[in-house]
Amino acid sequence: MDDFDYESEVSFVDVGVPTLVYRLRAWSPETGELLHLETGLWRSDPEGNLAVSIALPRVTELAEGQIVDGHIELTSRSVSRATGGAGLVAVRRVYDISGSTLTYEVKMATLDVSDLTRHLRGRLERVAEASATAV
Repeated sequence: MDDFDYESEVSFVDVGVPTLVYRLRAWSPETGELLHLETGLWRSDPEGNLAVSIALPRVTELAEGQIVDGHIELTSRSVSRATGGAGLVAVRRVYDISGSTLTYEVKMATLDVSDLTRHLRGRLERVAEASATAV
């Protein structure tokens, strides 16, 4: 895949249990066209084990990993595709959190490329903190 520019935002919302609601959206900086959207649930336990379910258009991913001192590694355990879904077969995601900066790298294996190959990497800065109140 050729390099390309994109802008993105990630949000995590605490829902009051050890689960975060996750959303990632990416778009073209030139046209504003939506390039990617995924949502999911991230659930951790006191030992730092993490289970994640992510939904993309016509694809779902279940992943597991660890959280250690702001470093998160996730490896897909299963990927399911609906008719017309991308040929994704495996994903490895690595996140590092330092202060208000989140860096990430996503590697993917597909039906055409069987080895996990870097697909994306990026750096995000926190721009706002939101709070929610359950009613």
